[in-house]
Amino acid sequence: MKIKTVGVVGSGTMGSGIAQACAVSGIQVMMVDISQEALDKGQKSIANSLERLLSKEKITTEDQSRALSLIQTSTNTPPLRTATWSLKPPQKMQVSKLKFWTNSKRI
Repeated sequence: MKIKTVGVVGSGTMGSGIAQACAVSGIQVMMVDISQEALDKGQKSIANSLERLLSKEKITTEDQSRALSLIQTSTNTPPLRTATWSLKPPQKMQVSKLKFWTNSKRI
């Protein structure tokens, strides 16, 4: 089975790292978190990391643009339904994640 879309629950260090790795590999990513602020922080982390890779000539500007364009974000879980594969990295804030999943419709 070819993985076309990956859903990542959480946009912290691990979640954004997984999202970046998938996007750089050409996989569409749906990154979901409990707040837009968390998503913005995750996206900024990814952008900064890609910028460092670009400055070290590990990726091209085209790779950087393509990776950024492959990452979509949401504060709701329904977009995860379209993912070929979804995962949730280990979290320190389990209570917040539990509330997120409890308040969301089942996928």
